[in-house]
Parts: sequence; structure tokens; C-alpha cells
Amino acid sequence: IEMELENAGFNASTHDCAKPSELYRLRGKMRGKRIISSDWVDASTIPDERHRMPRTHPFSGFSLGYG
Repeated sequence: IEMELENAGFNASTHDCAKPSELYRLRGKMRGKRIISSDWVDASTIPDERHRMPRTHPFSGFSLGYG
């Protein structure tokens, strides 16, 4: 009998959680291999609407916006 799991949680180490940040830091590469284009990384950090501008939210001290 197959049964779906609901609310099973998310199992990841701190190393797993750091991988997306490392992918951005290396502009789309991981272990020397291109995973996503550097153009996409650039575009995703350029604000394209007012609410995405840096420091527009009262609780955010983040200096970069997002696209």
C-alpha cells in the first residue's frame, strides 16, 4: 500500500542550507561547474519593482534588492 506523507518536515543540514548562497557567491557555479547562468544571477539581484528595492521594508536591513 502506498501512502503520501503530509507534514513530514524538511531534513537538511546547515551545509545543505548554505548551498544556494554559495551558488550566488560563485555567480552560478558549483564545484567549477556552471549550474545557472551568471546573467540570471545578476538579473535576480536587480530590483525591478518599487517593493523590491533595498531597505524599503521597515524590518529589512538587507542592502540588495531582488528581481
